Amino acid sequence: MYRSNLFRSTEDVDYSRFPCFRARLKVDEEIAWNAFKSGKITVPHYVTGGNVYFTDWKLVEEGFFDDLALGKPKQVTISNKKVTEARIIGSMLYRAINSYLIGLDLNCAGGITARSVYYMPNDDMFVKKIQRDEEATYSVIRGFGPKIHAMAKMGQVLLFFETRHNFRIDVARDNWSKWVGFGVKVKATPSFRGIARLEKVDRKKGVATLKYGDNVFESSLDLVYVPASSGTLGKRGLYESMFEFANFNEEDPTLPSSFAFLSNIFHTILEDDSLKLRMDTQGRISCSFHRIRFEMS
Repeated sequence: MYRSNLFRSTEDVDYSRFPCFRARLKVDEEIAWNAFKSGKITVPHYVTGGNVYFTDWKLVEEGFFDDLALGKPKQVTISNKKVTEARIIGSMLYRAINSYLIGLDLNCAGGITARSVYYMPNDDMFVKKIQRDEEATYSVIRGFGPKIHAMAKMGQVLLFFETRHNFRIDVARDNWSKWVGFGVKVKATPSFRGIARLEKVDRKKGVATLKYGDNVFESSLDLVYVPASSGTLGKRGLYESMFEFANFNEEDPTLPSSFAFLSNIFHTILEDDSLKLRMDTQGRISCSFHRIRFEMS
């Protein structure tokens, strides 16, 4: 008998009749998404098909939907036997897991859903930094994240945790000249999501000159960052050492495998081998998952 990193939802919630609320939008879906983001709303929610699905009526009482919805939101049930509704359930569970883990003082990198990486920011077990004073600070985050299978079985949801990693490059303003010729990205620019070439840096003005295809444009240095791709890290001679740390290949007797790493994590985030997620402030909906045990034949 051994305990796995796979979890099954308990019978407290029937995911073929999952209770939530639905608001019909009178604005574009992108506006609704931005309203949740700018308002830093952590309530589990999902926007699709001209509707917002959410789990906490408190949002209605606080007037959050006054400028977004047509009429008053309604209570509905959705089912994980339907593809779209299973996606809604899965997304709301990801957000609930995010709130739960952030509440345990973990940090999150890489988004909220299946690409999230949770870690302890000041713990050497999770973070390795390489400081090159004239270039940048290179960081590798070794953490974990959830993966939800909302359609695995009608009425139930399966969840498992896996090890993940995230690379970062933090460049000080005085060091940007060392990155001329490299690919960079620009934050907070929905109209430009590609990788541009850094052509020139004006440190006094705090401005970077970038080239994307035949177009040359300027951006504030505060908005420019270097994506930590394998190619960029390889050019700096760091990819192998950072990848080694991320994949548990260093000689570390306390962490012989990724599974042992997860076992340490479970001691922190679980109670009696279970994960309990609160979906609303009233405690009306609680979603629990219990760790599965397998027998060895």
